Amino acid sequence: LPDIILLLKVSIEAKNVDILRYLLDTFKPDSEEYLFRYAVIESLNYDRTEEFKVLSEYNPKVLTRDISHTGNALAHAVLVNNIPLASFLLTHGNDPNECRFMSKPPIASATYLRYHAMIKLLIQHGAGIDGTHALFMAVESGCVDTLRLL
Repeated sequence: LPDIILLLKVSIEAKNVDILRYLLDTFKPDSEEYLFRYAVIESLNYDRTEEFKVLSEYNPKVLTRDISHTGNALAHAVLVNNIPLASFLLTHGNDPNECRFMSKPPIASATYLRYHAMIKLLIQHGAGIDGTHALFMAVESGCVDTLRLL
């Protein structure tokens, strides 16, 4: 990886938003370059919501565009049950019905993984159930509480 991408990743891993901002402002990396996605992906890990916010200020497109073959930031937030990041993304232009993780809407993934708080959050932001296989996923996961949420 180019040095600037490595430096961005290290600052994100260290959860140092001041260094992250400095690097972005000083070196102005090309956020449209494919390798910039490595920094974005690093910021999607569990408790790095603030770092993701800094990257989204630098380039708002990271809020909704596909970051990898598995989907966009919302898809990744759902997969790792990152409620603060998912909430931020849902209030900043992400449609829970348009997002896909491995061809499935996030409600299906959250249901299968029994992420009850995530399911509630997605439904609060308009996630549809019909046609998503979410009910099937709830039955398959064997959790009555999940079925009740849907």
